[in-house]
Amino acid sequence: MSAVLQSGAATNETDAALLCEVECGLNTSQPDRSRHPVRVLGFGEISAVLALETLPEAKEWVFKRLPVFITEDEAAAHIELTARYVDTITRHIGIHVKDTTYFSVRPREDLAVFYAAQRMLPADHIGSAVLRWAPDADCIALFEAVLNQVEKVWEFNRTNTEGLEIAIDLQLSNWAVLSDEPRPRIDASTPLTFIDITTPLMRSNGRELLNTEAFIRGCPTLLRWPVRKFMAEEVVSRYYDPRNCVLDVIGNCIKEGREDLVPAMVESANAFFARKPASLEIAPFSIADVFRYYRQDALIFIVFLALKRLDRFIKSRVLRQPYDYILPVHIDRHFPWSNKPRARRT
Repeated sequence: MSAVLQSGAATNETDAALLCEVECGLNTSQPDRSRHPVRVLGFGEISAVLALETLPEAKEWVFKRLPVFITEDEAAAHIELTARYVDTITRHIGIHVKDTTYFSVRPREDLAVFYAAQRMLPADHIGSAVLRWAPDADCIALFEAVLNQVEKVWEFNRTNTEGLEIAIDLQLSNWAVLSDEPRPRIDASTPLTFIDITTPLMRSNGRELLNTEAFIRGCPTLLRWPVRKFMAEEVVSRYYDPRNCVLDVIGNCIKEGREDLVPAMVESANAFFARKPASLEIAPFSIADVFRYYRQDALIFIVFLALKRLDRFIKSRVLRQPYDYILPVHIDRHFPWSNKPRARRT
């Protein structure tokens, strides 16, 4: 696969057939016991990042798996939108994105799974990993480097004349440092690449282009109607709001066990926006804002994960139906009960 995978929306039939074979033999409850054993590198709320280390042709690649589409046409439309999204943020906004190949595989009649393949990066270059090994000053510099990148998005949204709006998830796990050094020094001008392009949030004249209905299918069955009715628009809209985006990325440091960085990041964010024009004028951040935001966000996803596990049990054990999502065994969200940052946990 490493010899034939190419960047862009076009796919190679041999590669797609191999991924279809992987998908048909996938054990979503125990991925390492699949027909082709899978190592899970990370989780989204409905996606998973996979390594296929037992397949020699796939060893240099990582695969993001998104099993939310019913028809090939739905998956093809997502591939087309993703390619357009990447083209916009690279050519028109100036954000670096790793070359990506998109696949749609159909393991059964009622499921089309989207895969995005990228060449594997050094693990220590991923933003969330940087928090674990870099000095505190470099961690803050990484946050500032992300803000500098995403400012381009906000400026594009303000000035483009085509009625387009782009949203980017700022979380540090979605960025990687571009460097030949194993553990490089980082400052606010360090080049970054954006690696999470499989949720292409893009609006045209106020209309969301992402097929949100497909993503709602990733919710537990009992929650799909209330999420569709009351939450979907709000959840998507927050990614277009600079203040919520910044609260989210700072709050994610709590999940990564680095809530000790929150005060410095709050100070850095306030200084960043204080230097910007009125078009980016937002209310100052406080440490309490971050902790309140994170507690609410973490509680929602703790409940969601519990309901997903119940959903999996009912479908797979009671109804004997396939369950298509890979769920984490455990996520330690370091839930904070107060607004006082605790010391760094190792």
